[in-house]
Amino acid sequence: MVLDVAGPKLSGKRGVVLGRGTTRSQLRVLLDGSKCSITLHARFLDAQETPGL
Repeated sequence: MVLDVAGPKLSGKRGVVLGRGTTRSQLRVLLDGSKCSITLHARFLDAQETPGL
């Protein structure tokens, strides 16, 4: 889940982490309902496990 500090457009959105970005503190994320992935700093994300995986 994207935290509130990421801004009003991204806060509260959920998605899947695809991998690392260009630096160790960045992650590639595919948000629910999006066609393309975006790069976010790790401090903007709250990792939650999906039950059953």
